[in-house]
Amino acid sequence: MGNDYFSKVTKKAPWVCFSNEFGVSDLSSAGGLGYLAGDWVLLAGKLGIPFVGIGLYYEYKWKQEINKNFLQKEKFFKAPEPEFYNFRKVLINLPPLISNGKKIKINIYSKRVNGNLLLMLHE
Repeated sequence: MGNDYFSKVTKKAPWVCFSNEFGVSDLSSAGGLGYLAGDWVLLAGKLGIPFVGIGLYYEYKWKQEINKNFLQKEKFFKAPEPEFYNFRKVLINLPPLISNGKKIKINIYSKRVNGNLLLMLHE
């Protein structure tokens, strides 16, 4: 096996990672797996490995805080639009999804992180 696998990873056939969240630089409301996925984006860029991350952009973010009684509290707040984090809307016409009888239009946003592509799906 050796390096044979990595010789197949090219710009036309990049390593692709699907994750619910990516904790990279300014997208700071990720959990442990999100920060791990974010590290993959950053490390792939540093090593020159072609990489595409695909995740979800959530309408709401949250923060955890520990109060003076050492109880964990979550605070939820509306996230800014993806453009706030320098994402660009990708102009692809996807058919709407239907969930519980409701049509949902999915938008795709892209951003370069360490030279690699991060795509986020957003309603």
